[in-house]
Amino acid sequence: MTHHKTHYLFSLSHDLSSFVEWPAKRPNPVNGLFDRTVTSLSPTGWHLSKSFPKNLSFRKDNSSGFGSWNYLSPTDKQFESCLRNSTLKPRKSFIQREHTIDWFSSKLTGEEVFSILTTFQEHKFTFGIKTNNLQSSSQEHKSTVPNYRFCYLMKIKIKESSLATPAQETSNKPLWTSNLDVLVARVPVPTVYFYKPNGCSNFFDALLLKEALCKALVLFYPVAGRLGYDENGRIEIKCNGEGVLFVEAETDSAFDDFNDFEPSLEFMQLIPNVDYSGDISSTPLVAFQITSFKCGGVTLGINLHHSLADGPSALHFINTWADIACRGSSTSTLLPPSYDRTLLQARNPPAPAFHHIEYDPSPSMIMNTTHLDPQSNSTCTSAVFKVSSEQQHNMLKKHKPTSSSTSTGAKYSSYKTLAAHIWRCTCKARGLANDQPTKLYIPVDGRSRLNPPLPPGFFGNAIFLATSTALAGDIQSEPLIDTVRRIYEAVKRIDEDYIRSALDYLQVQPDLAPFSRGAHTYKCPNLNVNSWSRLAHV
Repeated sequence: MTHHKTHYLFSLSHDLSSFVEWPAKRPNPVNGLFDRTVTSLSPTGWHLSKSFPKNLSFRKDNSSGFGSWNYLSPTDKQFESCLRNSTLKPRKSFIQREHTIDWFSSKLTGEEVFSILTTFQEHKFTFGIKTNNLQSSSQEHKSTVPNYRFCYLMKIKIKESSLATPAQETSNKPLWTSNLDVLVARVPVPTVYFYKPNGCSNFFDALLLKEALCKALVLFYPVAGRLGYDENGRIEIKCNGEGVLFVEAETDSAFDDFNDFEPSLEFMQLIPNVDYSGDISSTPLVAFQITSFKCGGVTLGINLHHSLADGPSALHFINTWADIACRGSSTSTLLPPSYDRTLLQARNPPAPAFHHIEYDPSPSMIMNTTHLDPQSNSTCTSAVFKVSSEQQHNMLKKHKPTSSSTSTGAKYSSYKTLAAHIWRCTCKARGLANDQPTKLYIPVDGRSRLNPPLPPGFFGNAIFLATSTALAGDIQSEPLIDTVRRIYEAVKRIDEDYIRSALDYLQVQPDLAPFSRGAHTYKCPNLNVNSWSRLAHV
């Protein structure tokens, strides 16, 4: 079965839920607001609306490459100048090669609004418009973002979508879930891996990969199951072998279109589209999408339900799949998975011995914080900061001249030093008041911190939270080494005794719902600093 995935973008915010389709026949809500409006509703046309200088004219040129801007007259440079005069500043060069459009952002005020809706060969893109200028009341609730975004949308062709099931019969015994499995956000975690072509004719052969996936599901049979509830209403994994979603797709885009892989909503198109709003018993726990690019590269998009596994366990499964595919075997040379999650049961009777601040409510914003409104629906911005080895060395040398060790011989890692620096900078950037409490969360893998350690192939959730709470004024004023020491002590605290106490603490709670973690846990004035360096290879 072949069908097309057509994307529409009306860019009012970063939240995908606020993107709405704007069909050509629907009246443009900003039409007539400005001195000059040019409209074309043909499939290869474009719409433009802005108060432009009278000497700037526009024309349509169907022969030009999409994204080249050659259909704008008199010159691209004049058009670019007009954009810049409207305070629209591209991150990179405005003139892009074919099929490469960069993101742009602007913070305009008053009535100075710029809007373009363009279609070309079923592609669509737009500049967002400030919603207080919308005439359509149905869009009024989406008028929360003063930023304007511009993005080229890929056209994804779905070639085939099917379920991959275990290659042979597996255990159907339900898998008990620990309190850690219950606490994690009950949502899928999306990741995308990019692979450059290696010259082999069977590079990322979809049939081979699907066959290997079915073999891997024999070893990792809970992955092919579904979530459900036991007789007490507790979440569990039904090992019914119903399978995982396996999607094959292709696009005429290339890796060069991704602008050095900066965070982009485009990546969401490389993740399989699964409806998680229905009954949990009917939704696959894992979904894969293999997308082939015209440059020969391939992406592997993954949606893996967090209740099933954490990052290390997910990577264990994916690496096993890759090992089977590369070796052409029915088995893997990697460690077999261990499903005994009772290793993370509470003691009987439970005996919590510590104050578990990680489960205390996160500090909220106080009234005298400077310029931040905790109720505002501000834009969530993603950014990548690239730090060279030399820059990292110089920064660490500057901030920790004596931080390689303490009087007791303890060593402070680069990660802890960077986390302290990020915590300080975040407090400053947020404009937090000196008396504002702020809480730093650091995920810690508990596998090797237990005594005895969990089995090397433990499959499930074993991530605990190290936390440190301080006043924003202290974090910004104290020597960085003191903040590093706070983080060091918080992480050091996560040992066998503390972990067992944490499991007992959760067990004695009448309701675990208030302790469930998610984005709300880490919102301002708090922070979560996570290192995915161990999850960078598959």
